[in-house]
Amino acid sequence: MSGLIVSPDALHNSAYSIGQFWWHILTMHETVNVLTGLVASSWIWADGSPLWAGSSPFPNMCDIVVSGEIGRKDVSAAQLSRMGGDPGVRLFLDVQRRYGWGVYQKLFSYVRTNGIRDWGAYPEPLRTAILVWFLSFGANLTTLSTDELLLDEFNSALRSISGRQVPPSVYTQAQSLFPRPDVPHLY
Repeated sequence: MSGLIVSPDALHNSAYSIGQFWWHILTMHETVNVLTGLVASSWIWADGSPLWAGSSPFPNMCDIVVSGEIGRKDVSAAQLSRMGGDPGVRLFLDVQRRYGWGVYQKLFSYVRTNGIRDWGAYPEPLRTAILVWFLSFGANLTTLSTDELLLDEFNSALRSISGRQVPPSVYTQAQSLFPRPDVPHLY
């Protein structure tokens, strides 16, 4: 996680008529990447994935939501204007708006509970399927039918981003690997 740099000119320059805009966004964005990297490496939003086409949807969502929550509505609105058209960012924003931060807290807890230290151990599309399953479980959507879970929303975003998706059979595989993500499993 070392080696991340935010250029000093981000402190002096303005963007979108906001002084230090890039300082606010870049420090927050990279902090999200570092903190999630401490939970596990190779997240779809940090180390890329062919399904996600190298995009950074979760940190960009955090830039928008957190800056608004700390009172920088101007920074939040500018970042939403910049990134709100990205299908992955819209997806993660929608999940956060519907289920709050708790769904992401549970995601990170499930990753730790299940001993996932490197998402790269799971090839795509299984890696994304596990992420979707953990989020669905964290949002208490597990009593619904498969097409009512987050999988359809993720697949819709993925089709827009890369033309790919998570097949239902791979999603079923993720569910069988982690039948109850909140309980540690021996593999």
